[in-house]
Amino acid sequence: GKSGTSGTSGSTTISGGSSFLRQRRLSSRLEALRKERDRRTTKLRRALQEKMEVESSLRYEIERRGRRVDRLRADRDSMKAVRDREGNEGRKERHALMIKIVALMEGARKKEAKLRKYE
Repeated sequence: GKSGTSGTSGSTTISGGSSFLRQRRLSSRLEALRKERDRRTTKLRRALQEKMEVESSLRYEIERRGRRVDRLRADRDSMKAVRDREGNEGRKERHALMIKIVALMEGARKKEAKLRKYE
């Protein structure tokens, strides 16, 4: 590790004090590692929580826009139906008017022809 101890675990020490110091260094190193792990775990949990919140709000937004698109499609379809109905009625009216115009023009031509006969 970083403490610089690279000896074998079974080596005997000259005094019992150095064994105590090594134990203390190891336990403080373990404590530092635990704190680092806890810090990273907390950071990851926070990031995961934020990601889940963003995902949730995106899902809500997608659903909201989907409902809006559905409403717009329904509106468009009903407008199309009204336009088609009006179109059919309008065609019938235009057709009837054209027949009347043709009849009036025929009548006018006949009258004109009669008037020419008498000239």
